[in-house]
Amino acid sequence: MVMTGPGSDAGFGAIRVDVKEPALITHPGRARAVALDDAGARAAFAYPDPLQGTHMRLRVDFLSPNHRGPSNVEVLETVWIAHALTDVVAIAFDRKSRNLACLSSNGEIEVLPVP
Repeated sequence: MVMTGPGSDAGFGAIRVDVKEPALITHPGRARAVALDDAGARAAFAYPDPLQGTHMRLRVDFLSPNHRGPSNVEVLETVWIAHALTDVVAIAFDRKSRNLACLSSNGEIEVLPVP
């Protein structure tokens, strides 16, 4: 599961829900949209860009393939993806996790390749 919230300075990011130990706050908060791919290998987050008002920055975390472990899923790599939308209110991976679809509050859609 992927969790964060718009009103928090910190969040949990990707966590395993079948682990009894509590998750640690290890991820930036304030994401406006999150997505987890079907395999649980990538998590995406749309963050407000503090330098550009409502413009959003997209973060993609590549997650550990280990199905067992602590509550927090290990992030192996993080990439930031540029986009042309004014804001982002929803994001989703395609079935093969090669693209990230982004929806703006004005109805515009942009599909971006995931590196």
